[in-house]
Amino acid sequence: TFVAGSAILKLWWPGSFSFLDGQKSRGLQIESIGALPYMIWNSGPSATKTGFQFGAIEVIASGTALVSLVITVIGLVLLGLLAFWRLTGKLNAAPPADIALLAVLISMATSRVLSPQYMVWIFGLLAVAAFDPQPKFRQITTLLFISAAMGQAIYPWWYLHFQEGQVLATAAQVIRIVTLLWASALCWRNLSEMVRFENQDLDRAVMNSSA
Repeated sequence: TFVAGSAILKLWWPGSFSFLDGQKSRGLQIESIGALPYMIWNSGPSATKTGFQFGAIEVIASGTALVSLVITVIGLVLLGLLAFWRLTGKLNAAPPADIALLAVLISMATSRVLSPQYMVWIFGLLAVAAFDPQPKFRQITTLLFISAAMGQAIYPWWYLHFQEGQVLATAAQVIRIVTLLWASALCWRNLSEMVRFENQDLDRAVMNSSA
């Protein structure tokens, strides 16, 4: 279906996949986690240059290419480890919605873009995960609601203020990022605990078979 649909788009709509080139060339969008230090600096000691390029307002400063590379590598490592746990059966006891939720949170946190509409994916997964809630699920949900609320306050109302480095808008972005990372860390800890218990059970099984 994907191949057929892509072929139809390519033939019927010239330039239909041009957005991929923009994504490849894109730097740090000002609302991304990687751009947060630059934007905090922009609201305090000195101005940080920003500009519209590749369809987004991005930070234009030294070191952004390195920051983009680092957060991308971190995302690939974390997603790779999560996939390894899943494929090796270490997360057999984990609800699929929890695994998907963490995967999306990692993807968002390590992206060079953090648009507010991304939270639609999160709330859909939270609704499914609520049927079999993981530890501290209420805290995770509350943190993500706060993050979404701050994102909605910034975009569209405070977006220009944030770009200009106004303190209130920058503080809202800090809260948005901190709560998102906090919730992601709690989800990661929950799944890593399952992996640890799975390894302990495996070790006990090996010891019993040896005895």
